[in-house]
Amino acid sequence: GVADVESESSQPATNFQRNSRDSGYAPDPGSAVNAAYLQALLKNNPLGIVMLDLGGRIHACNPAFETLFGYELREILGMNVDSLLVPPEQLEEAQRLTQRATRGEVVRAICRRRCRGGATIDVQMIGVPLEVGEKRFGSFAMFEDISERVRAEEARAHAEEKFRGIFENAVEGIFLTTVDGRYLRVNPALARMCGYASPEEMIVAVANVAGAGVVVDGFD
Repeated sequence: GVADVESESSQPATNFQRNSRDSGYAPDPGSAVNAAYLQALLKNNPLGIVMLDLGGRIHACNPAFETLFGYELREILGMNVDSLLVPPEQLEEAQRLTQRATRGEVVRAICRRRCRGGATIDVQMIGVPLEVGEKRFGSFAMFEDISERVRAEEARAHAEEKFRGIFENAVEGIFLTTVDGRYLRVNPALARMCGYASPEEMIVAVANVAGAGVVVDGFD
């Protein structure tokens, strides 16, 4: 979606600028330069950022948020962020996180969130309170898509589990050593071949593979 609109003075304004100005969230007029830096940071931030009021309703968002979840601000303005984005099975936990951020806590979580059309993505979420002076207005939530990282971790875990199955159940003797010849792992088949009751016993008993004269598949 497009986050730039024309203000009354025909100057470009982000969704954050427009809604912050209308609700009284805007910085002090004397801090115009700092405010411009802030708006640029929000607009160009690669993280999806959404501003929530004290009831968890969407007040503003940046372009990255629109791109990540597939909604334009005009479609979701005023909607409860948890009802919009959270899968039913995670709703209770998400509501607790939102409430904690609104009460003034910084919260972090790795969770799943729902995009337009119902597809879900893995995200790393950070929620921070939104305060001006001593007054709390709501909270910010920031989202980073970590779906590829999660898939890679799941694939690695699956490969490790597959390797463990092959290692532990092979009829051949298999071992892993350090570069100086100390055992790291020994499978049950090798331990039996060498007369040990368990792999752990063999690892403790044999200080050096070469010195022990272990023969596996005809090689010493």
